[in-house]
Amino acid sequence: MQRSTGFLSLVAGMLLAECVSAPRVVPISVAAGTLRASTDRINDYPDALAAIVSVLTDDLRFPRVEASLILYPNADVFKSGLVEELGYEQTLAAQTAGFAWGVGGHKKVLANESHLSRQGWPERIRFLAHELTHTIQYGLANGRRSTSDQWFREGFADWVSYRVLEALGLDTYARRRQTRIDQAGRARQRQTFPSLTEMVSFRDWTTLRITLGGEATYAQAFLAVDFLIERRGLPAVIKYFELFSRSNDRLANFEAAFGEGIAEYEQEFSGYFDRLLGR
Repeated sequence: MQRSTGFLSLVAGMLLAECVSAPRVVPISVAAGTLRASTDRINDYPDALAAIVSVLTDDLRFPRVEASLILYPNADVFKSGLVEELGYEQTLAAQTAGFAWGVGGHKKVLANESHLSRQGWPERIRFLAHELTHTIQYGLANGRRSTSDQWFREGFADWVSYRVLEALGLDTYARRRQTRIDQAGRARQRQTFPSLTEMVSFRDWTTLRITLGGEATYAQAFLAVDFLIERRGLPAVIKYFELFSRSNDRLANFEAAFGEGIAEYEQEFSGYFDRLLGR
């Protein structure tokens, strides 16, 4: 009898451990025009996702968002998810899991719930909006990761997330933009910045994010996208990502979408960046 009880306890323990480490999946499928939840009542992921998607589709006029949020209980399980769900090799998965709260892929967002659970809902909403923008980028390119520049992907995801916060009354775009300017200014006092052409691939981005920090990468990328949208408009950005559904020529796609070469734009942005930071 004791032997049987011990065996059952062992099995129960194994099942419990498996349940604790298993990811949670939250489907995302919200049609345009869905009634937007009041932000003061958001206290779970379905409501948060519905509010975000309503801004993406109704305010920003993005295509319908269909994806799943996969919540992993800790960094180790999240790292395994990057390998299994997104095909990362082990080293890159470990590097990414070391600093990222999550990653947006085609029709899925993978997130480390242990990080998210320590944040208030406004910051979780910002994060989810950022990662859902990555799923939109995949969708515009018909599911392809393509060769679109990583600085552009990240900067635009930040741009969208700040617009979502403003639309939901959780923050202002102007304040978030100023925060990025301040971060870039502090970073410039102690280090040089990588050029945009050094932040093209995801591996390049991850390496620079680890070695230089988020202020030199995310802040600069956001400001580069903000400047480009101010000059060329949001429809040009949508066109840029759509072009990758047919071609992986990143230089030609940039020029076709924005009417100038990326080298020319980087030179213009460099001067603007210096003026913005008072250099």
